[in-house]
Amino acid sequence: MRAQTGLLVLMTLIVLGGALAQFPVWQPQTTRLMLKRDSRTLAQQLPPRLTGGSARDEPIAATEEMRKAVGELLNYDDAVNRIYQLADARVSVYIAYWKAGRMSPRLVAGHNPDICWPGNGWTRDKQAEASLRRFSEELIAAGFYTGEARVFTMNGKAEYVVFWHIVGNEVLRYRNGWAPPWWAPLDELWRNGLELRKEQLFVRVSSDRPLQSIWARNELLPLKEVLLKLGLERKPGLVRD
Repeated sequence: MRAQTGLLVLMTLIVLGGALAQFPVWQPQTTRLMLKRDSRTLAQQLPPRLTGGSARDEPIAATEEMRKAVGELLNYDDAVNRIYQLADARVSVYIAYWKAGRMSPRLVAGHNPDICWPGNGWTRDKQAEASLRRFSEELIAAGFYTGEARVFTMNGKAEYVVFWHIVGNEVLRYRNGWAPPWWAPLDELWRNGLELRKEQLFVRVSSDRPLQSIWARNELLPLKEVLLKLGLERKPGLVRD
């Protein structure tokens, strides 16, 4: 009887281990990125405005990622939600930073656009995302890690999104766009051991214009320089796409 119980436990662990290994959200791509920050706040580091346009800061609670988290303790150490208005495009930038020990990566991941935007009425347009390969190439050419590019629609209007989630020295990949499963806490322990709380940076850039049509503009250069310095700079030879 004892032998049968042990065998059952062993088989359960093997099956669970296989399931964890197959769940793509929790398969980080090693990039050896170091979060580059100075003593200034994120708001101070971002350009106050872009050439030929205006800018305004909005409350973090106004972001799509945070609207569903009003009653939740977010625990970020620094965050900014800045809206840049150009002559023919709006560019929204949301950045949040957590010191080590502040927040579980799983909980931060629970507020990524794949989960929160549909929860706030947006629909992900995967057909439109087929055209984003060129944008991924532009990101690489500009020195960025490719990030997660998405297209969301609501009431006939589209929003073009790219986001990055850095945990320690890794960039997490969100290949299936689903919420973390019930076994995510076990997976977190499986992959990280007891060192569950690491330094984290979440960056989301979105626009009412296709990002591939505006990313190379000179007006965005100051913004891109700051994002690279914060830790989004691609490291050749250390990224596995």
